[in-house]
Amino acid sequence: MKKKLSLVLAAGMLMSSFMFSANVQAAETGDFSGMTLNVIMQDHSAVTSVIEVKDEFEKATGASVNIETLPQSEVISKTQLTLSSQSSDYDVVMFDHKYTTQFAEAGWIVPLSDFIDAEDYDTSDFMQGFVSALSYNDKVYGLPFYGESTMLMYNKEMFEAAGIDGAPKTAEEFWTACEKLKEAGYNAFACRANRDEGQNVYIWTGFFLGAGADWFDADGKLSINTPEAVAGTEAFINALQNYSINGVESYNWDNVQLAFQQGSIAMAIDATNFAARLEDESQSTVVGKVGYSVVPEGLSVPSTSTWGLGINSASKNQELAWEFIKWCLGEDIMLKTSIDGLRADVTRSSVMNSEEYTTKYAYEDGNWIKVVIDSMNAAPADYEPRITDWSSLGDSVATAVSKALDGDDIQSSLDAAQEESSDITDDAYIAINR
Repeated sequence: MKKKLSLVLAAGMLMSSFMFSANVQAAETGDFSGMTLNVIMQDHSAVTSVIEVKDEFEKATGASVNIETLPQSEVISKTQLTLSSQSSDYDVVMFDHKYTTQFAEAGWIVPLSDFIDAEDYDTSDFMQGFVSALSYNDKVYGLPFYGESTMLMYNKEMFEAAGIDGAPKTAEEFWTACEKLKEAGYNAFACRANRDEGQNVYIWTGFFLGAGADWFDADGKLSINTPEAVAGTEAFINALQNYSINGVESYNWDNVQLAFQQGSIAMAIDATNFAARLEDESQSTVVGKVGYSVVPEGLSVPSTSTWGLGINSASKNQELAWEFIKWCLGEDIMLKTSIDGLRADVTRSSVMNSEEYTTKYAYEDGNWIKVVIDSMNAAPADYEPRITDWSSLGDSVATAVSKALDGDDIQSSLDAAQEESSDITDDAYIAINR
């Protein structure tokens, strides 16, 4: 397996080197007129904001840009298929940082470090944790388009009605709040619970790590069925089975967000960028009623998540792709789309700290920004491990969690996932500890 990957990597690097040299020569003419750039991106509010201004890039370069958007699970599947088949259908790809190792090791995406070094492009303004998450073997393979962590969001009116004073800071306080909210007639909590890509596992991992579990033991062996893993899963299941809304087992992040907007749930643990939609009067009934806090200690840990833009190794338009990435992630465009649209997930420090940004996103009198920064600083780098086999491991765990939520024995469900993924051992451990 390693030999095969090495051959693929070598071939990919050779192709990347050739493409890079050819495109540098083309770029010297400064003329992209008549060229077409094809981009695949996640269906996301931040992407929508960029699409609305892409004509600025087209006017500046003379090129046409086609941006295809797909839901989270579909964009990953289509991107993997495109890259693995060495298709040039897309020039720029947007991908979850967890796939950096897989894509880079296989030679499917080019090292952006080649472009960065060639023109001394400054990456220091990007939040460095996100850049690191999109790097592999000391090379940058993607630059962060959006980034998030997870936080606790709660409805202050419901808390007051239930006699709860402020956000729960510990696991004990969380369960006490759940009981009081339930007694007051409220659905206390909701989070992503279906087994699709990026859904239940994303939030479950926080409970898993919060209980003291870890993906690998000290010898690099998979350890997803330990007593700590069971305890974390029990907490996750308990919150959803006993304190949540009907039908939560099918919820994705959008369902959670909508339920909170409609005042149907009192608490949620999910992405920090929810705030922009929760505080939007055109789509939310809870504007000004939301409190934000770091996830309760001992119950969960905040996540690390970023989606980056990279360049397909098979692309025939790599220089144009690089120009698009620079434009798309430039300070001016990131700030413009944040102010004109909804982007509570920027990746440049200068934008998040700007007067315009802090004025617009001053949720809960500015507390939201503080909680975002605290959550990102507390989040482990490999909240979900950046391993070549993440797709299969994540799917196995998602299935186990889903079965447990449906009533199957938790230990047995995790044992099945452990056995199914037992070959994910030392190579994975090496990959996340480079």
